[in-house]
Amino acid sequence: MNAGYIFCDYLSNCVAMQDMLLQQAKESNTVITSPEDIVVPENFERPKFIRRRDLLSDVCECDFHLTEMDLNPKSTNPQAAATIKKTIKIVLVKPLVQIEEAGFALERVLSAYPLENIAKQLVVVLEDLSTLPGAIALQGGDAHGIQGQRALENIVTKINTDKFVRLRLGIGRPDKAEEEINYLASVFPEGSKEVDLMGFALDTAGQALQHYLAFNDVKASKKKYASSKKLPKQLRQLPGLLFPVQLIEPEQ
Repeated sequence: MNAGYIFCDYLSNCVAMQDMLLQQAKESNTVITSPEDIVVPENFERPKFIRRRDLLSDVCECDFHLTEMDLNPKSTNPQAAATIKKTIKIVLVKPLVQIEEAGFALERVLSAYPLENIAKQLVVVLEDLSTLPGAIALQGGDAHGIQGQRALENIVTKINTDKFVRLRLGIGRPDKAEEEINYLASVFPEGSKEVDLMGFALDTAGQALQHYLAFNDVKASKKKYASSKKLPKQLRQLPGLLFPVQLIEPEQ
């Protein structure tokens, strides 16, 4: 399991779906508020990841739209959920190296996509044994929680800072400590409760990221989405954790 990769595929599909819904709302002048009303056209195009071997990563560039409703939840505008107020360019990155060497890939990615403020603009997503399954943890830039996380330690070493946002998806710990390595490498069975819990964590993480992009306040996003460990009694059932994307291999 690599929760960061799964989140990238999940989020890229969410962004593509949002683009489609906003376009439908524009054409029909109708805002879709219920998931049951969503009609996915046959020509819906899955998000594209480009295999950038020079960056040791698969990369997806996309526009993340924030609507009036995202920025002002109390808006009385009936079209608030379909009115784009802000668009943020985001780059989703899935390293092609071993996860404990992710810093090597990220170092190259940051050279190709320089950030004005790494502390605010870089978000690293990973699974977390210390967070309950289905819950998420959100942290700003400090050294807390980095020691013992080989991927984070490598990233800090290569980019020379621990000042970046970490979004952790909880998977819990196995019954025996010695089983942790196998547990981290395992795949949750399709239709299992573990899949549903991860699905809930993905949904919450997506909302937390959207809130963070809207208000640029880690503490506020953490308070709203990552402070409670209480899970709903009824979880959305997912058949699995595969979110289809297109992988484009450029010609050499």
